[in-house]
Amino acid sequence: MKGIILLNRQAYSGDTKGEVKLLHDAGKLLHFAKKHQIELIKLNPDQLNVYYTIPFALHYDLKKWNVTLDYLLIHSASHFQDFRIDYSEYWEAISNHFTFVAEAERQVQQQTSTSADIQDLPPISNL
Repeated sequence: MKGIILLNRQAYSGDTKGEVKLLHDAGKLLHFAKKHQIELIKLNPDQLNVYYTIPFALHYDLKKWNVTLDYLLIHSASHFQDFRIDYSEYWEAISNHFTFVAEAERQVQQQTSTSADIQDLPPISNL
């Protein structure tokens, strides 16, 4: 399985500890991808990180390379709520390049609310 991590940098702005939270959530998603054997793809060889923090940059690279991947990994659907509303065409174009959108935050909440270990991939967001 192949996927890409997308974090919305704007969701972390305005907070003095925003960069720390962004890196923390990126670490969670990297761990999540490793645990579920999702190979992270780097479309742009000049990109510094293995994850995207700007949805428009991801949109550009997906359009340029015209690829379809298995998973778009995001931390939380709430981080993209404004983007989905304000730029719905871009969000639809991004999500059309993926079979599934998986939220790591939803997976963590489910694991803490049930005693059984969840072996499947996380529920798919309705984004």
